[in-house]
Formats: sequence, structure tokens, C-alpha cells
Amino acid sequence: MMPFLKLFTISVLSVSFICNSTFAQKSKKNNQYIPTYILQFTGGASVPLMDLSGNWPSDMSKNPIPYFMRTPGFNLGINSKLFPRVSNWGVTASISLTLFSTSNLKDTTFPTGQGLFNSYSLNFLSGTIGFEYRGVSHSVIPFIGIELATNYLWGRANYKGKTLTMKGTERFGLNSGAGLDIRLNNKYGIVVGGKFSLLNLRGRNTGEFSSSGEYSIVDAPAGGSDARTMASANFYIGLSYYVHSVKVKHSKK
Repeated sequence: MMPFLKLFTISVLSVSFICNSTFAQKSKKNNQYIPTYILQFTGGASVPLMDLSGNWPSDMSKNPIPYFMRTPGFNLGINSKLFPRVSNWGVTASISLTLFSTSNLKDTTFPTGQGLFNSYSLNFLSGTIGFEYRGVSHSVIPFIGIELATNYLWGRANYKGKTLTMKGTERFGLNSGAGLDIRLNNKYGIVVGGKFSLLNLRGRNTGEFSSSGEYSIVDAPAGGSDARTMASANFYIGLSYYVHSVKVKHSKK
């Protein structure tokens, strides 16, 4: 496992242990508030997968040639979750930004366009809607979910010493993820989790290159190259704000 993933795992386990120990007594109260509308603000690291990743320069012989994005990238997000009363099932919506880049590729012909790119960036602004299943517990709420995603892509490249702009485009994908919502009190908590994203299931294109300084992403079959599948594993930690909660009465043990 990569060093930053080890650090992330250790941090998550430490936060979970501390919160569980600190608030164990609070969870024994007879009256408990269950969140029904939650806002979450997150940030973390993203790992490029499938054709978004690759080993330079050995994978230049592959078909398709991958994008060689560096690890890690970075992600920021806002999640909205709505649960009917105290239901385990809820609907989710989110917006997130994922940033990837690569460099020192020694001006090799590259799959982002017809040209010699030494370095470039690839960014994803994603909007999602989906469903989530949670376990309603006292202090730690585990959850798992699936989302449909619309991804807007853009970036920049270095082309023979000149800066080019990537033509913005849309791709459609699918996300699945899981995590823990660790309640600190009736208003705030800490959320930790991970999400696997298939970024371009639909909308792939062969792209084009413009002498005016604009290029397109190439992920559909073109020029003897197979289609490229872009995916990422995203790890995050953040703050949960419980906008609305329902008071539930529990019987004494």
C-alpha cells in the first residue's frame, strides 16, 4: 500500500477509536436524535486507476496508451443526504472536484490529442445523484451507496514549451462508495470514507487538435488505439452537519 494510503488508514482508525471512546456514554441515553438531512464537506486524495494511470515510459507500448496521471490527485466535495424520518435508505446528491496532473514525459506523442505533450493536467467537476443505505446506530453510522455521475473535464498541457487549453467536455459515469459518519453530538460529526469512480462509461470521443491552442481528450477508439477507461479511487475525510434530526425514544435496558 502506498505511504499516503497507509497514513489515511491510520488516521481513520485513530479518529474512530477516539470518537467511540469519548462518546460511548452519550450513546446510552434513552433519548436519541437520528439525522434525517445531512450536509458533508470533504477533502482527500485520489488514486488514478485503469487507463488513467500507467508506468512511464514502459506502458507506452500498451494499447491503449494510458494517461500516466501521478499519484495522488486531490479531491474536494459537498454531499447532501436526505432520509425519510429514521429510514435506513436515503437519497444523495453531491458535487466534487478531482484534480490530476503529470509531468516529465519528455515530449512523447500522447493520447490527450495529436501532439507532443511534456506535461498536462486533467480535472473532473462531478455532479451526482444516488441512493445510500446506512446503519442507524448511536454514535457511529456506517453507510454504503451508489451514484450516477455527470463529469465535466478540462485541463492544460505543455506543448513544445507552449501552454495549450483542453476543450471542456462531458462524460457520464458511475460511483460506488462506503464510509463512517462518526457523530460528535446532535449537530456535528466527522465523516470518513472511500469511493470508486468509473468516470467515462458514456460519452467517449475521438477528440481533435487545433492549431489555435486548444485540444480535446481522446478516449474513444481512434487511429488503431482501443478505447480508454478512466477510473479513480477517492479517499476522503470531512465534517458532517446534521441540518435536521428526529428524536427517537428508546426503552431502558
